[in-house]
Amino acid sequence: IGVVCVLTTALWTGRSPQHYDTYLYHAQAIRWIEEYGVVAGLGNLHNRLAYNSAFMPLQALFSLKWLTGQSYHAMNGFVCCGGLVYALVSNHAIKGERIVLSDWLKLAMVLYIGINREMMSSPSSDTLPMLLVIYICIKWSEFTEADIGQTGVYALLGMAGIWAITVKLSTAACVIFVLYPFIDFIKKIEWKKALLLGLSCGVYVFPWLTRNILLSGYLLYPYAQIDFFDVDWKMPASVLEYDSREIMVWGRELKDVALYDLPFVRWFPIWFSAQSVADQILIVVGLATTIITAMLFLYSIKKRGGARQDILYFFVIAGLVAWMFTAPLMRYGQIYLLLPICVVLSRISRGRPFGVAITGILLAPIMVSYLDIWSDIGRNALYCQEDYAWRENVATDWYGMQICLPDGSDQCGYNGFPGTPYAKVLDLIEPRGQRIKDGFRPNLLYRGKRLNNSGQEWQEE
Repeated sequence: IGVVCVLTTALWTGRSPQHYDTYLYHAQAIRWIEEYGVVAGLGNLHNRLAYNSAFMPLQALFSLKWLTGQSYHAMNGFVCCGGLVYALVSNHAIKGERIVLSDWLKLAMVLYIGINREMMSSPSSDTLPMLLVIYICIKWSEFTEADIGQTGVYALLGMAGIWAITVKLSTAACVIFVLYPFIDFIKKIEWKKALLLGLSCGVYVFPWLTRNILLSGYLLYPYAQIDFFDVDWKMPASVLEYDSREIMVWGRELKDVALYDLPFVRWFPIWFSAQSVADQILIVVGLATTIITAMLFLYSIKKRGGARQDILYFFVIAGLVAWMFTAPLMRYGQIYLLLPICVVLSRISRGRPFGVAITGILLAPIMVSYLDIWSDIGRNALYCQEDYAWRENVATDWYGMQICLPDGSDQCGYNGFPGTPYAKVLDLIEPRGQRIKDGFRPNLLYRGKRLNNSGQEWQEE
């Protein structure tokens, strides 16, 4: 099983990235870190470079460009490989034993990786946080099933949840996992442990928040309401406001910022109809099982059931609700829909061993992806990862510096560096010094108007 997992993920990871956003900003973000580290006001050049996922520095560290001359993009494949081996080899179904909730969650991890296997070759920041979410749920469930009462092990999972938030804000509900051990330490008057937990989480968060400030001038991008710093590179608040709304309306399949405040009863049918049939089935089943999970949660609270299991149930509910009412993109929302399904399946199965049947279900997506990849993989990818695809750009002189603009698209790719997809933005910003690594700041024109991330004026409807 381990060999199949390694071969599968290696083949999929060997391809050139296919994800659209990789050539829009992922590759650019990684190259900036490779060559300059962090640059003040980088979000002014391209607003998406201010997104600041903690995964980007990690990928730049392991791109190994300094060693080989080529920037590798293998981190998602690496974490998927580890996730597959862990979820399959440690699953009780493989051993023909009685299966419990943690085993169903491992199945969900396998399915998520199989469904999103094309993301393995991309440096996208969507895959890792979703795998972190389900991994935390798996370990939390395993500890609960083993009746482990030491608060410290749950504190470690809570710390992993805090780091997941720095990778993707869509995992914000993971804060639930750290609140439980923190409150438990305080109840037991274990002040040193509570302080250590808080400081440990701070170690994860502080560098990330610092990068937020340097990239955009704000503590938390794209939320202009959290404004504590008066720095010359601060992005205009209107850009953050527009970007946060654009993220939300695109997640809801509305594609128009003017529809930002459309009521749930109006945008939900539009969003649902835009999904594939398979995803529509997943949505219906996921929402139905979330209601059942909520009933199980309330029943457990009433009967004074296990507190740690209740925390997991509460996260399953809160995670899906938070995803649904913010930016419900399916490529990471699938995890939040699979979690309640696993909870209900574990209750229905009641630990019965399913043996070969479950093993087949677990292995099927892996085998399908293994066979599917041979049809379009390049021969060179069998021994060296394919490079980023080339994107056509036109270089323009800007304050004596060469800035690339995409030719015929909005993707600069990895090769068009440094670049921005918005030519008009170059008229609205200025360099902070003589060198490009000194950063970028908005000029008076940019600050004086209500402009969006592409330099266009916009007004709230």
